[in-house]
Amino acid sequence: MIHAKNPVNDLGFWQERIYRAFAQGGMLHQVILNDSYDLWCWIQSAYAKLVKEHIPPGAMVLDAGCGYGALLSCFDEAALPVRYVGVDFSPDLIRLAKLRYIEQDITPAVHRREFAVARLESLPYPDKHFHWTVVRSVDGMIKESLSPEAWEPMHKELRRVSQRILLGGYPTQVGDPIPYEIEA
Repeated sequence: MIHAKNPVNDLGFWQERIYRAFAQGGMLHQVILNDSYDLWCWIQSAYAKLVKEHIPPGAMVLDAGCGYGALLSCFDEAALPVRYVGVDFSPDLIRLAKLRYIEQDITPAVHRREFAVARLESLPYPDKHFHWTVVRSVDGMIKESLSPEAWEPMHKELRRVSQRILLGGYPTQVGDPIPYEIEA
């Protein structure tokens, strides 16, 4: 059951996805993204290479629309120590991220990590606070599910709090390159 015409902006939609993942015994990303385990592993490895190539050690990184924090695993795989902050508007996904990455302490490469509930159009950080913001597929979900105009205030806010932005998407097949662009 989808709770709204535009589900990416509906907390109930994400909560239902979380429950469905656990009920089906699957991995959360498979239910959220409806992809295969092999593709998810490819995406994670490709992002590990991407962040290693562009983000320097010790950088302050914002994961915008972090979901349950899976980008942290990419920094760990890349052995890239960063100061990480993940934000998402879903309290349920933030709680999962905290349970997975803070309470279990499973990301040794990350110097500091924190998660917060926040909306991308009104972030509680000062101007240029982050060296980098990484946006994985969020802009595409917003543009497709809501509208390109809905993404604009979020994008403006990310530019305000970040020195650089890595906007990335997800490939549809194993081996396909990660679609991304970097904004200074």
